[in-house]
Amino acid sequence: PLTSEQRHNVFLAFKESLTNVVRHSNATEVRIRFSLEAKEQLLIWIEDNGHGLSSTVRENGEGLSNLCQRMERIGGQCQIASQQAGGVTVCLSVPLAAIPMTAR
Repeated sequence: PLTSEQRHNVFLAFKESLTNVVRHSNATEVRIRFSLEAKEQLLIWIEDNGHGLSSTVRENGEGLSNLCQRMERIGGQCQIASQQAGGVTVCLSVPLAAIPMTAR
């Protein structure tokens, strides 16, 4: 389970990632994947087949740095990669809190 703060920040980061695809990428496809890594980490990938990120956007992209700051606030990470063949991959990772034995 995620805390309310984690849910809020993950939702907003996910929404911002999709908004970026729609507004800036000129993509025709978006692939979204969710996975659990050893039941300790939630991973969310947002991949598009758009034109990728220019170096100017990577260096000065306020929205991209906001994504990373939002994830860092909850102990997570945000990785953003522009693919050589085109497109961008955003990976959001969130540590999962252990569930106390009494709550099971």
